[in-house]
Amino acid sequence: MKLKAKTPFSYVLWIIVLFIIALLIVVPLISILTGILDITQVYVFVYGAILGWSALILLALIGAIFVGMLLSHRILSAGTFTPFEEEMLRMREDIKAINEKLEALVKQEEKGKSKK
Repeated sequence: MKLKAKTPFSYVLWIIVLFIIALLIVVPLISILTGILDITQVYVFVYGAILGWSALILLALIGAIFVGMLLSHRILSAGTFTPFEEEMLRMREDIKAINEKLEALVKQEEKGKSKK
């Protein structure tokens, strides 16, 4: 059976990354619960510390990104246009003026041809 829509490669990549992260968390946890690893062994502590710090850094980065997006949205949407939007409006007016001049030139050229 052929799918109608192809799954984007980035989605597949994210699924693989999340699966690897889940394995890194679940396998040691199961081995500790079943007694294969002793909780008092040093590398279990080191692994837990590395995993904890990694999760903390990841959550801090995600939180910082969301807080940054919230602040930038609040700052830039204070009821006025953003600098980009203001520039686009100025460019629109410039294009209008150029079009009016072009139409006047075309009409003048048509009048010149009709007189000959």
